Amino acid sequence: MQVGRFDFTLICVHLKSGRERPNQEIRDKQAKVIGKYITDRRKVSREDILLVGDFNMIPGQDVSNFHHLGGEDLMDFLSSWDLQASYSHILPVGRANLLDGFAISRTYSTEYIRGSLRLFQMHWSMNIGREKFRETVSDHLPFVASFRIDRSRD
Repeated sequence: MQVGRFDFTLICVHLKSGRERPNQEIRDKQAKVIGKYITDRRKVSREDILLVGDFNMIPGQDVSNFHHLGGEDLMDFLSSWDLQASYSHILPVGRANLLDGFAISRTYSTEYIRGSLRLFQMHWSMNIGREKFRETVSDHLPFVASFRIDRSRD
C-alpha cells in the first residue's frame, strides 16, 4: 500500500484463540509462518510492515508466540508497550484482556508518530454500553494510530 510517500505492507491476522497449551502451540506454528514471511519480505523490500489484528496473545504470557511472530527480531510490538494497562477484548463476564495487536517494522522512525497508538472506545461514540457493543458490533475494540504522510513529490 502507499499513502503519499508512506509505503507499507499491511498484514492483518486472526490467530488461534485459547489459553491452553495446545492453542499456544498452534499460535506458535501460525506465528512462525507469518514471521518467516516478514523476514523474507524485508529482504526484498524497504517498505514498512504493519502487522495488526486479533493476535489472541497476552503480553508477558505468550512469549514464544510474540518471538516467532516478529520474524528475525524485525518488529516492534507497539500495543504491548503503549497499551499495557488497556484492554481490547471484551469478555462476557465484564473482564477484558489486551489480545489484539499492533506491530510495525523497526524502520518506522519517520512515519509512525510515537505514542499515538490508542484504543478507540467505539461503543462510546455509538452511544451504547460495552455489553451492547459486544453483542451487536464486536467483542474487540479497535486501535487507532497516527502517521506522518508526506505528499510532496521528488
